[in-house]
Amino acid sequence: MNTAAIRKTEIIKKLSRVSEKDLDRIKICIESVLAEYAAITQTEHSLKGIWKDKGFDRLEDLEREIRQTRKELGDSILKREP
Repeated sequence: MNTAAIRKTEIIKKLSRVSEKDLDRIKICIESVLAEYAAITQTEHSLKGIWKDKGFDRLEDLEREIRQTRKELGDSILKREP
């Protein structure tokens, strides 16, 4: 188990000992942290055009080229000696 999962488990266990009135304060604190995190991580990235001008537009039948390349790689792997 990674350290983040362990810390989350420890926090959950400790929450069972917190009084009901303090749970609202903890909830507000958690929501505040999550709002800050969401503001940082919600930037949208577009991958549109990532392969533009990379040569794929010159291939007449891209699917055929992919199949052929996979076959060549498979044959190459099978011919390797241990």
